[in-house]
Order: sequence, then structure tokens, then C-alpha cells
Amino acid sequence: MAELIVNTGALLQNYRRYADAGQVIPILKGNGYGLGAQPLRDLLARQGVTLFACATPEEALALAQPETDLLLLCCVHELPLLRALLQRRVILSVESLAQAQAIDALHMDARVHLAVDSGFGRFGFLPEQTEEMKRVFALDNLRVQGIFSHFRGAAAAPEQFARFSRVLLELDGYPVGLRHIAATRTADVPQYRLDAVRIGSGLTGCCGGTPAAVLEAEKPETLHRACELLRNLDNYQRITEDAYGYGQQRLQETLGLDDEAIYELDGYMDFEKYGQDCMENDCVTKTEFGLLRRLDPPFPEQTQGQQMFQ
Repeated sequence: MAELIVNTGALLQNYRRYADAGQVIPILKGNGYGLGAQPLRDLLARQGVTLFACATPEEALALAQPETDLLLLCCVHELPLLRALLQRRVILSVESLAQAQAIDALHMDARVHLAVDSGFGRFGFLPEQTEEMKRVFALDNLRVQGIFSHFRGAAAAPEQFARFSRVLLELDGYPVGLRHIAATRTADVPQYRLDAVRIGSGLTGCCGGTPAAVLEAEKPETLHRACELLRNLDNYQRITEDAYGYGQQRLQETLGLDDEAIYELDGYMDFEKYGQDCMENDCVTKTEFGLLRRLDPPFPEQTQGQQMFQ
């Protein structure tokens, strides 16, 4: 029988690389990036970690325990699921005043982090909705313990950080709690660290590129599955171009055109729109490490709430 061994010493060294500069929120999604979410949580809890995070309600319900806090990094609106999460003392992410009011109406002493959409487009209050954010603090059965956002990528980080900083300035005087926006790829930029950084793939020593994007998108349940994925990286394409560039690339692939022909078509064809359509048809998915396409088979078609182009 094949045996996979996790080098906990190397894992802890990876953790300390970030923890030496301040608080780390370890991300346990995708079964701890294939390392085993519960063993990973227990290992880091022995290092003094008290706050972890995960990506889905299913992960939260499986991983919540009294000894540590767990932040759910997606927004839930279904009342039965909210009740179940609050019964397990999961910290919720809030993206709107209406959602916060619904949670408050449950009278379950909820703890929440405010989610701000600074430009990623996944979920969150828009930066101009600070007046609605302020009203959340007045709700009786809800305690704000943090505020966060997601970077779309390293290139977009300066503009997004400026937007997030303006939100924090507008909320000056309100007890926003733990402020966090940086993740693995941006954690080494001092100004982005704020009060904490969220580290997931960085714990494995895989700090970016296609391998990290694949692990995030596929969410392997076991380390064996994670190794299989990493041996098959040729089946994935990490997209570094914008929609315009992707449209040009896909047209070249489809029609067998050379660069000169594509250049001649510029001005006659809307490559931006064609690229967006191709991304949707190819089921390109967003990850913390950029856009990712799986060649065979493609990723499942995304639901309305997951679509990149809304």
C-alpha cells in the first residue's frame, strides 16, 4: 500500500515564515489543501493559533470546535443553514445589511466579519456602502469582530488596497475588529498585512502559480489526490491575459491564425467580448492565484452566484 508522509517540520517552518511578522489565519479549505484539515488545524492550534478559516458551509460544520474559532469566508443567506452554523459557533461573513438583519433576527448572538468587495467581484459590501456597514454595528444580536476583502491578484492589489483603506477610514471610530486582506501571494508586502494575513497554499510551500491555482480550484480531499493533480498540471491552463488577450489567444487556437492575422483583425473584432464569452464557454474559474481553465474535462459550469462576469 502506498504511503504519503506529511513533513510537519517543514509545514511548521512554512507557517512561522508568515507568523514571525504577525497574526496568521490558516485556511483549511479543500481539506487543508490535501494535507488533512483536522490534523492541520490541531497541529497549528498547538502553536497557539486560535482563529482559522474555511471556504464552504460544509467545511465549517465539519471543522468547528469549541477550542478554536472558525471564520467562514463565504456568505450564507439560507436561514436553516445560518442556524446550524451559529449553533456550532462559526463566525459568519456578512455582505449586506439585509443579510446582517436576517442573522440578527435569529437572536443567536452571532459573530461576524464584514466582507468588502474591493474589486474581486465575488461578494461583499461595495466600498460606497459604508453607511449600510455602519448600521450593522447597531444590531443587538450581532457582534462585528473583523472586516476583510480579497485581492484579485498581485497586480490589482494596490488599487484594491486603496479602496479598502478608504472604507476603513470611513469606518473610523467603529469597532471593526480584525482587519485582513492579504493572502499567500501578498503577505510579504508590509502595508497589506494590517492585523492578520490569510495563508492557505503557503503552508504547503506552494506559494503561487499554476500548482497553487489547481489545488485551490480542485479542493483535493486527500494528499494522494493532491499529488495526482500536481502530476497532471498539463491538463490546466492558468490565464495571465485579460479578456482581450484571451480572446485573441482562443481565436488563434480555434482558426489556426498567426500573430499577423490577429493583428489585421484588430479593430474589426471585439476581442474583449469574445474573450469574455470564451471564458464562460470554457468554464474558466477564479482562484486566488488567477484564472484557471481545465482542459479535459472542463470545470463544471458555474452557478449565477459564482459567475465571473456579472
